[in-house]
Amino acid sequence: MNTKKRFFAFGCSYTRWNPNPTWADFIGINFEEYYNLGKPGACNTYIMNQVIEVSEKMQFNQETDVVIVALTGFGRFSYLQAPPKNAPYGYNWITSGDILFKNPGHNQTAKLLANEIYNYTWAAYNSWIAIKVIKSILTSKNIEHKIIMVINNSHYLTDSDALDLNRGINTSDDIISKIKNIYDTLDITETIDEFKLDYITMNGGNTNEHPNKEIHFQYISKYFPEFVTEKSKNLLNIDISTHNWYLELTNRITNLIN
Repeated sequence: MNTKKRFFAFGCSYTRWNPNPTWADFIGINFEEYYNLGKPGACNTYIMNQVIEVSEKMQFNQETDVVIVALTGFGRFSYLQAPPKNAPYGYNWITSGDILFKNPGHNQTAKLLANEIYNYTWAAYNSWIAIKVIKSILTSKNIEHKIIMVINNSHYLTDSDALDLNRGINTSDDIISKIKNIYDTLDITETIDEFKLDYITMNGGNTNEHPNKEIHFQYISKYFPEFVTEKSKNLLNIDISTHNWYLELTNRITNLIN
């Protein structure tokens, strides 16, 4: 996969996390051009939106491009926030993370959405739609790609009764089969969350924190060994507290869309 020019990574904070190199950075550093579209708290619909936008604006090309999409938690919800009146800037994407997970830190809009509008069935359905569209775009353009998942969503299957998922959306629909289809579409079935827990069990650490750079590096060593290069090893070994490590990357961007 490392013979092409441009690398695009899509996902949430597990894909782009400034204090710490992620799996995407360890891969992207090997390309002439590297575009990181990860956004902390992003949902799968937001990730799908960015794949569509980048496909249009950057014109995905089978001769030059490699794409990896890292799906996130199903219960996340992103929305566009209107700017204050007469503000010099435009709308802003609010990515609040998993709003179905009751977090007192969520803003009032996220709490309202979770309590009055959003639900587990809709969340799973949105993620199914997202992966279908992403897969369709990349396949139709014959783009070299992989779709992975970073957050473990297996409770949508194991706790389907408690989450009220078994009734589907209508009499002819089966949301459980859609969730299974999401997993069947993945190129790597082990999530980074699961990989993190195994790593911490063996090496110690805090299971509630973001995966550190060592976990991300071990993840690509297992699943993307072709990108374990001198460049990626150097990124692993630098002191990120004193080194502006992202300057090593050619085109790392906060958000191509906004």
